[in-house]
Amino acid sequence: LVNEENFDEFVDLASRVQTHNCEKARYRCHKRKKIPGNIAPEKTEWVCRFPKRPQSHSYGYQDIAVEHSAEAKAILVDCGLATVNGNDTTYHEALRSGKHVYPASKTEHFSPMNSKLFGFLRGSMNILICSTYFAARYLAKYAAGVEERTKLKFVAGGTEDE
Repeated sequence: LVNEENFDEFVDLASRVQTHNCEKARYRCHKRKKIPGNIAPEKTEWVCRFPKRPQSHSYGYQDIAVEHSAEAKAILVDCGLATVNGNDTTYHEALRSGKHVYPASKTEHFSPMNSKLFGFLRGSMNILICSTYFAARYLAKYAAGVEERTKLKFVAGGTEDE
């Protein structure tokens, strides 16, 4: 797939394909966002959704706080996945939310990828290693987004009765 003779060509291709560029993406990466400090809800601006990677020289894990509604918290407590102690809520480790981060420079807009997979496919990819919670949440949002009026019910067993 990749050897000494074509290594530089491979690195150049990876850099061209995996580096984010709003213009090349025809601004599909942009979404409307409310302008901070502006009271009028109709005042928005277009911003790029491509995440700015934290500057780092090593791999790490970034915890991300998730706010659950009062109803969701009550369900999680009933299921034994959360405990409430006054105003503090502690969640089960299975609900830990976050993502793994890789070494990056501040100006880098490189999409995360698996180099071996890229070497085989020679195509664009965006791989984000995240917590089980975020993986399940993404799957549910993606599945529900296929058809906005579709109702989904996820069950742990093979059927609803198991």
